[in-house]
Amino acid sequence: MFFIEKTNDKGTDTAGKHLKTTSGWYSGDFDYKPGLDTYGFAALPAGGGRGNDIYDVGHSAYFCSATSYDVDSNSAYRSSMLYYNDNLDVSYDKKDYGRSVRCIKD
Repeated sequence: MFFIEKTNDKGTDTAGKHLKTTSGWYSGDFDYKPGLDTYGFAALPAGGGRGNDIYDVGHSAYFCSATSYDVDSNSAYRSSMLYYNDNLDVSYDKKDYGRSVRCIKD
């Protein structure tokens, strides 16, 4: 998974544009920012989940990280991309939230 440390925001302003697919994202308003899929990552707008609720399908992509937010935390870092900007946002969420994962073969 592409993961940019929160302490280094360099590149996060446009990283989402280069990771998102070129289609499949909500395009119903003037803020729509299509992806370029520059690296073949092909991030799809699968949305997220909490409990039995699924939300933001078509509008966002959330990816979880194996890296905990802190040692005693129930939270982990996550990266997100939204249909209306080119950013890759790095923050953290509860570990039990539904997020996409990206498997990488060594």
